[in-house]
Amino acid sequence: MSTKEKATVRAKGYQGAMLVDARAIDELKEESRAQYLVIPVQNRSGSRIKPQLPDGADIEKKINRFLASLGLEDTRVRMAPAQHGRSDHADSENTLDIFAGFEAQRSKNARRQQDLREFILNDAEWLSASQLSDKAGFENKNRSAGPNTWKRRNRIFAISVQGKNLYPRYCLDLAYQPLSVVKEVLEVFADSKSGWALAYWFGTANGWLNGKKPKDLLSDKAALLRAAQAENEGALHG
Repeated sequence: MSTKEKATVRAKGYQGAMLVDARAIDELKEESRAQYLVIPVQNRSGSRIKPQLPDGADIEKKINRFLASLGLEDTRVRMAPAQHGRSDHADSENTLDIFAGFEAQRSKNARRQQDLREFILNDAEWLSASQLSDKAGFENKNRSAGPNTWKRRNRIFAISVQGKNLYPRYCLDLAYQPLSVVKEVLEVFADSKSGWALAYWFGTANGWLNGKKPKDLLSDKAALLRAAQAENEGALHG
C-alpha cells in the first residue's frame, strides 16, 4: 500500500474493496455505522492461506451473514472448489472460488428489482414536478422549485425515473398538500433511505401492519409510526 493510499485511508476511509496488510487495517478511519469484512488472502511470504475448513463452510457462512446485514439477503456466495493444474507441490490442490455463481445471482436480483420497481410504479399515481406544481398552486417559473422545497423539508419524497423526479400522490391530501404524517415518518428514517427505498417501504406489505401497505394506512398515524420505528431500529441494529 503506497504512502498516498495510506493518506487517503486515514483522511476519509475507503468505501470500496482493496487488498491491504494488517498494519494498514489499523489506519482505516473508524465510522460508527461502518462494517468491514476482512478475509486473509496470503501471508507475508506471498503464500496463499488455506481456509481452516476444507469445504469453506465457515467462510461462506460469514460472508453471507455480512451480505444479509447490508440488505442483500438474496445475494448469496457459494464456496466452490476450483480445479487447477499441478503446481510446484507434489499434489494438486483445490482453491476456493468464493464468488462462484455471483454474477448469475446478481443478474437475478437485478431482474427482481426491476419487477419490483414496475409494481411500485403501477400500484400508485405518480406526479412529475410540473404536474405537482400545477395541482398545488405553485407559481414559480421553475416548476421543480416548489416540490423540491417540500422534498428538502421532508414533507414528501420522490423517486427518480429516467432522470426525473416523480412524487407519490398518496402523500398528498385532496388539495395536493403534503399529509403531516408523511413528514413524521420521513423524520423517523432520518435520511437513511433513498427515494426508491421509501417507495418500497410505503408500497409493499408490512408485517407490523398485519400485511397491509403503509401507503394504505396513512390515516392510522400511531400504527404507521410504530412500523417506521421498527423498520428503522431493525436497520440500525440488524
